[in-house]
Amino acid sequence: MEDTMKREEIEKVLKEAGVSDEKLKDTVENILAENGKDIKAAQDKTAQDKQKELDTAEQTIKGLKEKVDKFDGVDVDKLRNDAKELQDKYDADIAAEKKKTSDLQKEYALKDALRGQGALDPDYIVYKHGGIDKFAFDSQGNPIGLSDILKPMMEASPALFKKDDGDDGATGGAGGFSSGGNHGGGTEPDLDKLSDEEYYKRLEEKERK
Repeated sequence: MEDTMKREEIEKVLKEAGVSDEKLKDTVENILAENGKDIKAAQDKTAQDKQKELDTAEQTIKGLKEKVDKFDGVDVDKLRNDAKELQDKYDADIAAEKKKTSDLQKEYALKDALRGQGALDPDYIVYKHGGIDKFAFDSQGNPIGLSDILKPMMEASPALFKKDDGDDGATGGAGGFSSGGNHGGGTEPDLDKLSDEEYYKRLEEKERK
């Protein structure tokens, strides 16, 4: 019915255009033939496009199946947990390194500040006060409140600090001791054999005498 209506419409248009009856039939047939070719070409292209889509989908499915097969028998939850543990360890290591660097910077700044306050043995002052963590620092890592900490030490153990006249203690600190790894310089020949902790304890004993 659709083809008949189409033929009739074409004939009507051709007649109105002045095409003679002798040529009308052949002209209509030629037009329909060309139109049929266009339709077939469009159908073929559509079919080809659909086939390409199907081929692409098939390849995608195949690829996904291969990926799934690789994990066949693998504990995916364990993989996730292992990855999380590695990430947590990495984060912890980074945090530890940052703290180590920060503590080292604070230590250098603190010892410089203690020397500026006249301390002859900054290491011993730090030890006597309980370690780096017992000191306060500002947001830039600079020590604060040293005067309040050092005042009672200066009163109780003046030998740990330079004298007002500029004498820095020719005996090497408090009563003849000096630290910094090499504990020599005093009257006791075995000082170099002492660990820092043993040295500081010996120094405290000497202060009490």
